[in-house]
Formats: sequence, C-alpha cells, structure tokens
Amino acid sequence: MWRVTIWVWLVRPAAPLLCKRTQRRAAPKAAPTDHAFASRKSWEDLGAPPEAVRAVARRGFPAPTRCQALAYGAIAGGRDALVADQTGSGKTLAYLLPLVSRLRAAEGRSPERPSPAPRPRGACAPRAVVVAPTAELAAQIGGVARELSDGGLRCRVRVATAARAAARDAATLRGACDVLVITPGRLERLLGDGTVSLRAATDVVLDEVDGLALADGGAALAPLRDLEARFVFVTATLPRTLEKTLRAEFPGLEVLKGPGLHRAPPGLDVRLVDCTPDASVESPDPTFSRKARALLTALGAGAPARALVFCNTIEGCRRAENALRRADRRGRARRVLAFHSALAPDKRRAAEDLFRGASRDAPVVLVCTDRAARGADFGGEAVDVVVLFDWPRDPNEFLRRVGRAARGGRAGAAVVLAAGATLPLARRVVADARRGAAVAFAGDDDFWESADDG
Repeated sequence: MWRVTIWVWLVRPAAPLLCKRTQRRAAPKAAPTDHAFASRKSWEDLGAPPEAVRAVARRGFPAPTRCQALAYGAIAGGRDALVADQTGSGKTLAYLLPLVSRLRAAEGRSPERPSPAPRPRGACAPRAVVVAPTAELAAQIGGVARELSDGGLRCRVRVATAARAAARDAATLRGACDVLVITPGRLERLLGDGTVSLRAATDVVLDEVDGLALADGGAALAPLRDLEARFVFVTATLPRTLEKTLRAEFPGLEVLKGPGLHRAPPGLDVRLVDCTPDASVESPDPTFSRKARALLTALGAGAPARALVFCNTIEGCRRAENALRRADRRGRARRVLAFHSALAPDKRRAAEDLFRGASRDAPVVLVCTDRAARGADFGGEAVDVVVLFDWPRDPNEFLRRVGRAARGGRAGAAVVLAAGATLPLARRVVADARRGAAVAFAGDDDFWESADDG
C-alpha cells in the first residue's frame, strides 16, 4: 500500500502536505562548519528546566550535542522548525526534551502531576503526535520518551504501530496521553475508527520526513493538514527540493542544520573495495562471488562484535546470509541474523535483542535492508563495522547506512563494496566521506543542501 514516497508532493506542489502559514519570521543564522559532536553549552544554558536536566543526566547525557543545542530554543519556544543533522547526532532527544518540557510548562502544574488533556469520550487525544515511518523507529522514540518520564520529566507516552495487534492498541490507548508515537498507516486507521482524536494536539513531529512513506500522495497524513499546531520536521538528509517545499509551506519555518549534515561521522573509517570481477574468472555470478569474499575479509578484520551488512533487497539479504552461513557451517566464527520486512515483527525484535547482546567472544552479523538504517534500536551499543554489500539505490541511504557505526562520537568502520558502473560514483562519495566533506553525488548536484550553504 505504501508505495508513494514523500517525493510525490515535492514534485507536485499543487497538493501540499500541510496547510501554509502566513506569519513570517527572520531566517536563522547558518550553522557553524565545525562538526564536533558535543556542544560547549550546558542544558542550563539552553534554558532547560531542572527536571529536564536531571532526566537527561540519568540517560547519560550530562551535556547536549551540537544538534540538541541548535534545536532546543526553537522547539521550546513553540516555533515551526526543521531539524537536520547526521545520523547518530541525537535528533530524537533534540526534539523530545524541549517538546515535553514545554508541554509540562503549559500545564502550569508540577511536572510530577501532569493534568489530563480534554478528549472525546473513549478516544485517545494526545497533546503531541510524533509520526515515524517504521515500527522500529516508533518504538525507539517511545522508549526515549518513557526514559525521560521515568527520569522525572513526567509525560504519558503511547506507541501505536502496525506491528501491534489492534486489540493491544485499543487497550494501550485508553486514558490520557501527552505524546502519541505512531506510524502513518496506524494514524489513518485509528483516526478512522475513533480510537484517536487530534482535538487536543498542539504539536506534530514528522521524524525521518525525507523518507516518510505516504499513500495516495499523502492521504494518511491528510488529517494533519488543517491542524492549528506547531510542526517539527526531522531528517538526517536534506535534499534541496525538500527544504524549498517546507519553506514554502511554512513561511516562518526555522531551518536548523546541524554541523554534521551530509557528512560521515568524524570517527568513521570509510573504505572502498573494488569488486569488479576478473574477466577470466568463470562463475555464474562473478561479482557476487567477489563481494562475498570481500565481505568475509571485512568481517574477519579486527574481530568486530557487531556488524551490519546492508543489501538493497530481501532476496539480496538472503543470498548474502546464505554465503556467510556456507563459509561457517557450524557457526563458530559468528552468528548470522536477518533483519527485513519479510520477517515477522517478533523475529525482528529478537534479532535486535541478540545483536545488542553480542560481544567479541560471541559476535553477531545482522544482514539487513534499509529498514535497519531507519530506526533499528540497538540500545546504544556500538556497531563496530558496517558493510555496504550493495551500493544504495537512493543517495539518502549511503549516509544513513554508514552512520550506523561511529555514533555518538565513537569510532567505527564502514566498508563499501562496489563494482562496474557504480565504481566511479562510489570512489567520489567515499573520498568525500574520508576527508570530512559534505557528500556530493555525481549528476545530482542540487540534491544536497549542506550546512555550509546556510
């Protein structure tokens, strides 16, 4: 069903995603070009209330990242905002902390005693709605919000996704709700049957807006168009067309570009392996054979505890998974798991759990599609190496894939396997990534809007 992407409304402005704003605000200053991970400011400097500071300190964030410092003022101030920064820069906390802090302040009550929002009888009426493209990302966002609440920044959080049974959703969504995290399809269904009402919603967040899947040109998000709410758009990649569209839809939009936008993480070692086959080699698929050997070499270097292997298709995942299993039939070298949409949600969650628990003595390789690049929850555990078995079809996904390693200022490695016609582009992109430049794609010079462009 979800075949039409957000690009539909980008190239067809006659059918805007959301209603336009008429009030104009001054454009924000350009972000600095230094893309160090941590900000020099404290949470107190940003104006975070004491209960918020305590909550993030308990989560292991005594100071904000650059992205979080950049976004705090606009979101806490209730302004429409676009937050764009590299994968792993802390964008989820960048919008959740100021959003929940403002919801608490708006109540005029103690943060320990949140007041119920007005709602139709029997319906869940959240004060804030966070829309995420995948069930995995929605669960991860909900987990962060609950950790903030458990840490003292009290809020009632509900999560609703297609991966959950309808009866479970109905039970979960009873009672008052401050933050509802939901996927687009679930939003459409639950609004249709009256389980959810947007009557009390004052804030809407569209996470991963650059890749948010839409049906029928945005039908699932149609109920959001007429809301008198504040909107926050979050993305790890910012195509120029997307920025222009959002600026036109929201004239007062504050565009907040993190200093690492479109760059590989500073601690990432990116390497390219030419897998173009020798013409003299006889094989049914010589390119795949070369890639399979290169994959085994990459996984053997440095004895990584956790490795992600990205393929473009489910069938590609199965072939790569089978190649790894054939090379280690007794499973002594590593455990090989799959993660893609053909697996049931409980199997994907089990794979995540096993991946989080990996160690150098019991390494795990997760062979996955781009579903793992957008929201797989590894609980903060470091990914040692990412292997791009297939060159990504969408330039967005290169940075998302390699950005799963070296998150949060850690070190990590990415190995790119390329052959034939993709090799020249791969060389250019890897060279940009290695020198810390904003990644550019041949033949698509207008694709990116980097932080340097202001």
